[in-house]
Amino acid sequence: MTVVFRLLTVVPVAILGGGLFLLLHTMIAAPFAAVAVAILVNPASVRAERYAERLLHGRRPSPYTVLAGLGTLTGTDLAQVPETLGRALGARLCRLTVHRPGLPDRTYAWPGPASADAVLTLPIVRGGEQLGSITVDRASAADATDGHRRRLVQDVADGLAAVLAAHRLGIDLERQLRAVRAHAAGIAGSRRRLVAEMDAERRRIERDLHDGAQHHLVSLRLALGLAEHQAGIGRLDDAVTALDRIAARIDDAEAILARTVSGMTSPVLAQRGLVAALRAELGAGVPVEVTGMDDGRRFPAEPESAVWFCCLEAVGNARKHAPGASIRVTLACTGARLTFGIHDDGPGWDTTAGTGSPGRGMRNVMARVTAAGGLVTVRSAPGEGTRVDGWVALGDAPPDDSPLAGAVRAAVQQAASLYGDAEPVERLRRIRAGLDQPGTRRDAVLAAWSALGALDELVRDDPPGSGAQHLRHRLDRIRAESREYAEVTAIDELRSDPGDLSPADVATAARLLGDAGPDPVHRLGLEPDAGPAQIADAVSRALTVWRARASHPGTARSVRRVAATVVRSCEHLLLTTDRRDAGPLG
Repeated sequence: MTVVFRLLTVVPVAILGGGLFLLLHTMIAAPFAAVAVAILVNPASVRAERYAERLLHGRRPSPYTVLAGLGTLTGTDLAQVPETLGRALGARLCRLTVHRPGLPDRTYAWPGPASADAVLTLPIVRGGEQLGSITVDRASAADATDGHRRRLVQDVADGLAAVLAAHRLGIDLERQLRAVRAHAAGIAGSRRRLVAEMDAERRRIERDLHDGAQHHLVSLRLALGLAEHQAGIGRLDDAVTALDRIAARIDDAEAILARTVSGMTSPVLAQRGLVAALRAELGAGVPVEVTGMDDGRRFPAEPESAVWFCCLEAVGNARKHAPGASIRVTLACTGARLTFGIHDDGPGWDTTAGTGSPGRGMRNVMARVTAAGGLVTVRSAPGEGTRVDGWVALGDAPPDDSPLAGAVRAAVQQAASLYGDAEPVERLRRIRAGLDQPGTRRDAVLAAWSALGALDELVRDDPPGSGAQHLRHRLDRIRAESREYAEVTAIDELRSDPGDLSPADVATAARLLGDAGPDPVHRLGLEPDAGPAQIADAVSRALTVWRARASHPGTARSVRRVAATVVRSCEHLLLTTDRRDAGPLG
C-alpha cells in the first residue's frame, strides 16, 4: 500500500516538475527555472498526497463530523454509538466499553461480538477519571501516512468523555430518583396505616365512651339530682342512701374509663406489676399460673408492657371466639427470658384455611414483642383449642443496632404467625435464638444473614399453608435492600487483602463501611454534634476519593470491589442526610 501511495504522489510531481522546468528553461535561464520549480514542488506534493489518499482511502472524516453524527442519536442508549463511530471511521470493528462504579463493565460492539487480532484501544478520560475506552481495528486507524486517523480516533475518544459522563450522571440520577420514590412510597404507606389505625382507635374509644362511661355519667347526674331533691325536702336518710349508691356508681364509671384506655396505658401495671395487674384485670375466671418467680417481681418496662398487652389481646380473642371455654394464663421466668402462654380448650380453628394475616390487635402485640427481642407463636387445630406462646428477653438483651437484624426478626415473627404445626415453629425458635447472641456489629450482621438464609430455606422447603409467597417476597426484599452484609464482607476482604492501600486508607475505608459505628458521624469521623451540612460535605469528599479508586484501571481488582461498596455506602449516607436536612414531607 505504501509503494502504491508513493508512486501516486512522486510520479505526478516528478512529471509536473520536469515539464515545468523544460518549459521555463526555453524562456529564462536554467537557475531561475530551477528556483521557480522548487517553489511550486512542495504545494504540488501536498496536493498530490491528498488526491492519492482520497483515491486509495476515500474522504476522511473530521472529529466534528463524527461527533455531529453522534448528536443525531436519540435517547441515552449507548448501543448505537459503536455503529455510528464505526461507519464514520470506516472501521471493520468498533467496541465501546463503559466503566460503571460498583457494577461490571458494559461493552457495546459493532458489527457484533467478532474480535480482531490487531486492534487499537484508547481510554476515554474526563477529569482524571477513566470512564471507559474505545476500540477499533488497527487498520482503520493506521492507513494514513500522516497519522490522521489515529489522531481522529483520539479526538473522538476525547469527545466521548462528555457523552459517557452525561450517561453516568443520568444513571446516578435515575438511581437516586428510584430510591427517593421508594422511600416516599414507604412513607405514604406508613402514614396511611397510621391514619387508619388512629381512626380505628378513635372510633373504639368513642364507642366505649358512648356505650359505657357516658351511660354511667348520665345515670350519675340523674342520681345526684334525686339526692339533691331528697335532701331539699328533708328526706335525709334517703339522700344518704342515694349518695352511697352514687359513690358505687362513681367507682364503676372509673373502672369503665380505665378499661376504655387500657389499650394505651395501664396504671395498675405500673403500680403493682405484671402478675397482680393480670389477675386484677382478668378476674377469677382466668387463672394466672406463675413459675420461677414471685408474684410481686418487677421487670423492665418494655418487656413487661409487651407481655401485658399480648396476654390481654389473646384472652380477649379467646372470650370472643370461644365463649364459655376455660382459659389459662402461664408466666415463667427462666434465665434471661420471660415466657408466657395463653391456652384455651375452645373449638379451635384451622390455621391453614385462613388468609395468614393476623388481626390488627395481634399484629400490634407481635410488633411489641418483637421490639422487646422476643417471639410469639399461635397454634390451633379444630377441636384442640388454641395456644398462644411467646417469650421476651430480659436484662442485657443485645442492642438492635443492625437494621438487617431487625428486619430478619420481624420476618421470623411473621413466619411464626403463619405456621401451625410444631416442627417448623421449633426451627423458627432456633433461628430466632441465633439472632440474640451478644457480640459486635459484625457478629450481629453475619448472624442475621445466616438466619435469613435459614428462614428462606425453611419457607422454600416447607412452606406454610397460606402467605408463603408474600413471606418469600419479604425475604427477597430484605436481601436486596441490605447493605450491611456487603459492608461487613468488604471490611473482611479489605483486611485480608489491602492491595495497594496504605494502613490509613484501610482504616478510613473500614470506618466508612460502619466498622466504628453505623451512624454518619462515626462513619465519617466527625464530632457528635456535626450538622447535616458538615456531614454532606464530608460525604462528598469521601465520594470523590473512592469513586476515583473504584474506576481507576491501575487499582487492584479487590480494592476496586471494596471501593465500589464504599461508594454505595457514601451515596446512601448522602441521600439520608439530604432527607434529614429537608425535614419531614408535608
